[in-house]
Amino acid sequence: MGKKAGSWLVTSLLLVCVLLLLLYRVWLVMHRMMPPGLAEAEKIRWLDELGRIAKSWGVFLHDLGVEPGAQPLKIFINTAFSLLFNPLPWQRVVYREVKVSQDVYQGVPVSTYTPVQHAPGARCQGYPTIVYFHGGGWTWLSV
Repeated sequence: MGKKAGSWLVTSLLLVCVLLLLLYRVWLVMHRMMPPGLAEAEKIRWLDELGRIAKSWGVFLHDLGVEPGAQPLKIFINTAFSLLFNPLPWQRVVYREVKVSQDVYQGVPVSTYTPVQHAPGARCQGYPTIVYFHGGGWTWLSV
């Protein structure tokens, strides 16, 4: 066997090994345990995986001199996530009349968004509800 054929064989074996590892990782993500009845579990699985990758690559980026919490990197990642997981413009639901109030409950600032009722005594039904609790620092691998 010539030198060229030997190096081709080694390269092919390395590529096969990388492909098998990648397929195994995809299998792990697809079979990651999630609470039963969770809406959009596949998206959550992949977001979790992206977070794990970002955490492991944070050290690598830091060694290259790129701060994982740097603003340009945050903008790039936020834009990528927005394009991947937000509805497209023609899929978005637009609520034209929303009342916004800023309150403080036991020292915690709270923003409340309420759809405006049109008829007296009419109840707003069917609106989605989001409760967002900010967890503090460490979102971008830094405080």
